[in-house]
Amino acid sequence: MRLQEAIRRGEIPGLEQWAQTFAPTQQERIQRRDFPLGAELDAMEWWAREMAKAGNDVFLFPYQPTPSINPPRPRTLAAGYVRASQTLYVRFRNGQVYAYYRVPPNVWRNFRRVKSPGRFINRVLNRYPYAEIPDLYQPTGMK
Repeated sequence: MRLQEAIRRGEIPGLEQWAQTFAPTQQERIQRRDFPLGAELDAMEWWAREMAKAGNDVFLFPYQPTPSINPPRPRTLAAGYVRASQTLYVRFRNGQVYAYYRVPPNVWRNFRRVKSPGRFINRVLNRYPYAEIPDLYQPTGMK
């Protein structure tokens, strides 16, 4: 969370310009169909996803570890929210990543306040459009 705030305040110079430079154009996005359900990524979100693919997921999942009512076997490991595209990303214990689209900021705020993110996902987030993001899968050794 602190990192996203630092980036937003401009304390890490050059990150946004770097992301803008290397982000795919809208035409490339359409051709590759990287974005399910018509969701559009801004340059910083694209960069955070690329970093997560490379193994550094702290930019995309700043909220880690997520709380759990069953700490030895949590359902979720990490989460993150991109306000620009209203996308909430969740990494589950098996390493799968799901993106929940058109999630308002207050739902993200509530997600961070709950004791059981798994229960919150079942009761609230599953009502929003969502899709698995296979490119971001990272095996965790947990089942």
